[in-house]
Amino acid sequence: NNQAAGTAAFNPAFTFNKASIFFNFGVTGVIAGARTYFFDDVKFGAGNTPSAPTVVSPVNYCQNATAVALIATATTGNTLAWYTVPTAGVGSAVAPTPSTATVGTTNYYVSQINALLVEGPRALIAVVVSGIPLAPVVTTTVTYCQNTIPTALTATAAAGNTLRWYTVATGGTASLTAPTPSTLVAGTTLYYVSQVNAGNCESPRASISVVVNPAAALPTVTSPVTYCQNAVPVALSATGTTLRWYTAATGGFGSTTAPTPSTATAGTTLFYVSQATALGCEGPRAAITVVVNALPNAPATTALSYCQNTTVPALTATATAGSTLRWYTVATGGTALASAPTPITTIVGSTTFYVSQVNANGCEGPRASLVVVIKPTALAPSVTTPVAYCLNATSTILSATPDAGNDLLWYNSAVGGVGSVNIPTTVTSVSGTFVYYVSQTNTQNCESPRASISVNIIAPPNAPNIAAAPYTKLFPGLITTVSTPNGPAAGNTYAWFRNGVALAGQTGNSVSVNIDGLGAYTLRVTNSNGCVGTSNVVNIADSSAPKIFVYPNPSTGRFQIRYLSDNTNLRPRKIAIFNSIGAIVYNASFVMFGPYTPMNIDLSNVASGVYHIHLMDNDGKDLTTETIFIHK
Repeated sequence: NNQAAGTAAFNPAFTFNKASIFFNFGVTGVIAGARTYFFDDVKFGAGNTPSAPTVVSPVNYCQNATAVALIATATTGNTLAWYTVPTAGVGSAVAPTPSTATVGTTNYYVSQINALLVEGPRALIAVVVSGIPLAPVVTTTVTYCQNTIPTALTATAAAGNTLRWYTVATGGTASLTAPTPSTLVAGTTLYYVSQVNAGNCESPRASISVVVNPAAALPTVTSPVTYCQNAVPVALSATGTTLRWYTAATGGFGSTTAPTPSTATAGTTLFYVSQATALGCEGPRAAITVVVNALPNAPATTALSYCQNTTVPALTATATAGSTLRWYTVATGGTALASAPTPITTIVGSTTFYVSQVNANGCEGPRASLVVVIKPTALAPSVTTPVAYCLNATSTILSATPDAGNDLLWYNSAVGGVGSVNIPTTVTSVSGTFVYYVSQTNTQNCESPRASISVNIIAPPNAPNIAAAPYTKLFPGLITTVSTPNGPAAGNTYAWFRNGVALAGQTGNSVSVNIDGLGAYTLRVTNSNGCVGTSNVVNIADSSAPKIFVYPNPSTGRFQIRYLSDNTNLRPRKIAIFNSIGAIVYNASFVMFGPYTPMNIDLSNVASGVYHIHLMDNDGKDLTTETIFIHK
């Protein structure tokens, strides 16, 4: 009779614990409150105790995941008893369902009870609830122009975590490979990425918008563009927005300046132009064909000579078949005559005519000269007058153009004197106006009237005096002004120079100078004749202050660092920046170009807070430190 207290009384002299007795029996009935057994024999020994049930441990969940009841496998015919403590307590026949609300590990226990109500040892099931990581860090918007080459998307996972990529905000199938967006069609496509930690818990998904902006259309062009060889070309043109010019149909670097074709060589050259939208998306390239047609040769001519007052025919020249002649009275420029000219012989002298030919493409070739000599007297030679020089400038020999075959004679007076074949050189050491004279003598030794050449020697304007105020030595943040008391006099202009190089757009009586403008400053005044007066030299130097300059401070993340460098030994500098817990967030090396070369820093990707800047030499030795406050 096995009592409810768990003991079996078979003999008043003995009491047996059910855990230490093994029954081999057949049950014939069960009575509530007591159990009566009829058996064939009784065997005593430890073999009556069942083993612990089979379990899987640990059981892992992510926080707030839906849990299921724990399971264990009992021996056939046995029942399970569930506990929350390793010993004692009251067992439950119902398997517990763990809570996943809190991160951590909870231990559960389970035993099995055989048909004799003998309970075995308890098996441990550890339920581990792991935390869910935050969504990975992403660039929320990635922008492309249509048809450009994209790259795979990126995201930053926490250390030890792995990324999972999706094309939907929820559900779907994850990929471990970051997708590469398509740029074939304009529009916006959303991608999503999560991270999974070591406990296989997946974070929320961060979204990335991939915006593909439409490419521009073809610009409007005129093609072909036709020139004659050696004609003066103009820059190519097209109608569009933000044009980009190329010399190849694909590849290359576009120029915002329209090219001016060369007409030096006959042939065909292709140029290409595209346009870009307001968002900077470039469209396809339109081709412009530039055709340079060859020039015909100069026509064949024969020099002529006539005696004064004879009747002569119109001039002639031999043109190439299919070409027409054009006659001129000048070697270049001028207007073509309506017909071949007839020389006038009433005046003795030499006259040069010029003739060209125009081919079927409308291209005019070089001009051939045709000299008509009316003997015996030549005309005065052609000269350029007046000629102007600045005082003490280097002069060149005077020039005059004689007729073909004639010789020049130079004089110091309008009449009289002895002519010289040596061309005079003007002396520029004294200001004033000097007059020279030149004639020409033909092969018949007939001298022409004298042509006069006036040479003006012009004094330069007074040199201005300049000074710097309030500083002649600067460090970052200081500005000084180099100036002269007054602006240029009427008819004069000012130009400022630093280290001998003109400062673009600086034509007033002062210039502002900051730390990037160190050097030697001069001011030049130029009068209407091009003569120059140069001021004294004002040197703006660095202050040699071995101090670190960080600005703006506080900053939104983009700021500049400057530190004095030896101008004769511009060694690189290193910058290391640490956050408030000592983790490095930035590390870079900078090449120095001057005393206070700017070192531009971009920490726009870090959080607001206090950061510590370490400025080091090229060997990594600390030179100085500073604190930057970043506030967004």
